[in-house]
Amino acid sequence: MPIPFLRTGEILNIFFQAMQDGYANPSTRKGTIVELPGSKTITFELGDFKVVDCWFTTTHGPHSEGSIHIWCENVPVWAMSFQGWYREDVIPFLKMALRRNYDIGFWNGGRGPNFFADDGMTYFNNVNSPNDWKHFNGKEMIYDRNGQLAGFHEYQGLLLA
Repeated sequence: MPIPFLRTGEILNIFFQAMQDGYANPSTRKGTIVELPGSKTITFELGDFKVVDCWFTTTHGPHSEGSIHIWCENVPVWAMSFQGWYREDVIPFLKMALRRNYDIGFWNGGRGPNFFADDGMTYFNNVNSPNDWKHFNGKEMIYDRNGQLAGFHEYQGLLLA
């Protein structure tokens, strides 16, 4: 059996394909994991790779927590986790910011650009190691049209090799 870690060059490409087809895509359908009540999941599979984006929210507030995992040949090879909160009204703007990088395959902590503005809202992404998809962390924030913080996510991830 080949060692999946020798295929690390494919992981970033699989990540972007999965994200283009995932959360930031308005037509993507979400599922759930029965063993994880309240979970929302999006699964992407291509060849020997599987990507699962799983997150949790509640009706008790705007907070969320989740992770993205990539497997190659049924072996976990990469992971990213995130947590924070966003107001519901800025979620479409968040997805627009994320798509900016996903659609062109640009790595910036696995999130959106350093700065993005549209319709009076602003998105900032501060990545501590912007070019390193093998070990990274950062924080993204959205400010509404009045300049008020409308949410943030802190995130981190690494290659599991």
